[in-house]
Amino acid sequence: MTIQFIADENIPNSVIKELRAQNFKIFSIRDHKKGIEDAKIIQYIEDTQQPILTMDKDFGYLTFHVKQHPYSVILFRILPQTPENIYNIVKNVLDQISNQKINLKNKFIISDGKTLRIRKF
Repeated sequence: MTIQFIADENIPNSVIKELRAQNFKIFSIRDHKKGIEDAKIIQYIEDTQQPILTMDKDFGYLTFHVKQHPYSVILFRILPQTPENIYNIVKNVLDQISNQKINLKNKFIISDGKTLRIRKF
């Protein structure tokens, strides 16, 4: 079964395009639900059972402090935020998740490109 990921608006279009070219299934918030509030994105990813790719730390606040329960969040803390760097790190993390067969449900994953921290909620 192939996982479809949801790309938050802060993931560049060029990155989404390259990921799709590598056969990743990506649903773009920018293309389909532009301007939607983060809380509504959490509800959407829970309803669809799909993980979100984001660079927005507000998802951590909503998950752990407000106690909203998304399906899964993959948060990238990337510097510099160039499309090439973002693509390389996102692709690497998605490959790691696939190769290690990580169950994403109820997981908050953070990557800075060097480490991969996985926290259950």
